[in-house]
This record gives sequence, C-alpha cells and structure tokens, in this order.
Amino acid sequence: IDSKERTVAIGVEETQQQQLGEEIVSAMTQNKRQAPEVVVRVISGQKNQAVKGDAVTKSEENRLVTGNADNETKVVKLEIKSRNTDSDTLRQLKKAQVLIKQEKFNSAEPLLLGLLGSTQDLAAREFLVIVYKHSKNPARLNKLVTTSMKRYPQNILFKTRHAQSLFQLKAYQRVIDFLLNRTDLNAMQLALIGASYQRLDQHQPAADFYRQSLRIEASHPRNWIALGLSEEHNANPLQAFSAYSSASKQGGLNSKLTEFVEQRISILEKVIN
Repeated sequence: IDSKERTVAIGVEETQQQQLGEEIVSAMTQNKRQAPEVVVRVISGQKNQAVKGDAVTKSEENRLVTGNADNETKVVKLEIKSRNTDSDTLRQLKKAQVLIKQEKFNSAEPLLLGLLGSTQDLAAREFLVIVYKHSKNPARLNKLVTTSMKRYPQNILFKTRHAQSLFQLKAYQRVIDFLLNRTDLNAMQLALIGASYQRLDQHQPAADFYRQSLRIEASHPRNWIALGLSEEHNANPLQAFSAYSSASKQGGLNSKLTEFVEQRISILEKVIN
C-alpha cells in the first residue's frame, strides 16, 4: 500500500524478563488502556479505513485494507486478546497462596476462581476448599467439593471434605458407606469412620477404626480420648486406661479435656487395681 500518512499510537510496557536455563525470554504485555485508532489513508483509489487494534503490522494492513475504489471510510474493530500462559497462571496461583497465608481470603477467592479450567485447576480447587472453610461459607464449600469430586474422583482432599460435610449433617451412616467404598484410607478418614460408629453407639467397630487411624498417625490426642471412651463402653478398662494415658502424654489439650482425661485415668486406676 502506497500511503502518505500513517498515524500509529500504541502503548507498550515492559513487564518482566525471566531467565530459563541459558535463554532469556522477554515477556511483553500490553497496556490495559483503551486501544488507539490506527488510520491508514490510501491514495491509489482505495478506501480509507480506521482500524481499532493493539498492534498493526504491514501484513495486517494488507489484509484489512482492500482495494475498493470508493471513498467510503469504514471502522473495523480488531480485538486482540492476550493468552494466559502457564507462567501467568502459576504466578496468579502463588499470589493467591500469599493472600491465604495473610488470611486475606476474600481477596484470594477471585484469583482462584479465575484459575478454574486452567492448568492449575486442581490446585485452585484445593486452595478454594481452604478459603471457604476459613470464611465459613458451607454452601459454596459443599458445591465446590461436589463438583470437584466428579472431576477428580480419587482426590483425597475432596473425599475427606465430603465425608466431613456428611458428618456435620449427622449423616453418620452415609459417612461410613461413602468411605468404606474407598481403598487406601488415610488416618483422618479412618477416624471419621470411627467417630461415625461412635455416634451410632456401635463402640466395637468405633474402637477398631480408631486403632487403625492411630497406627498411621499416633499424635492426635483427641483420637486417643475417643478410643478410650469406646473402650470404656466395651467394658475394657485396661485398654481405656492405656488410651487416656497416651492422650495425656501427647499433650496439646485444652483445660477441660485435660481435666477430663486426668479424671478418667484416676477412676480407671482404681477399677483396674
């Protein structure tokens, strides 16, 4: 195109340079201000066109400006959207992590929601579980867990969170049925089954599952207390005494639980002797 005037106003800002191995990749992102007009005047019997765009090259001019002989001027809006690269996605996830550590859950939520469907979809969903749990939003949490389980049926976090939700709803038999259909149960899931049996007043299976949980992770004093309670119901004072003693050794209990454990130990000592 033989053009006498060509006015191009394009704002570009340099955002980041990253060194990967021996290469330096320069990443340029466009300024978010409204895209300027690019006016191309054609004198060889072609029409003038004003093109909306973030960047126009000669090849794009040749494509956008055709050789019609009339003098009409048409405005073509060209929308160029930048791609959200993997590095941008990872950077957004890390920013959300920082906000979560700072307990700025409301600020972290939109960043994580924006990552759903991206390469960081699973990680975003796992962090959203934390966000909704701390922000005390059970409706959104349950919806997230339900949809996430369909997408990631073997994910331990979503399975555990779903079982916890059922437990909070006092659907104890549903907790048992749901988790017993799974394999490779972890300590928390085994303890949830034990707690559910305990709420159903079935203390022998409750004690069995609490023991399985404590074989995997023995540093939970509350699970030792729960085991002691079920063993008392099972008329096993020696096993109950041992469980309460383990809870006392672990420590980390509040004043009420500490007092309760000491009382049970004292009573069971007399029973055993």
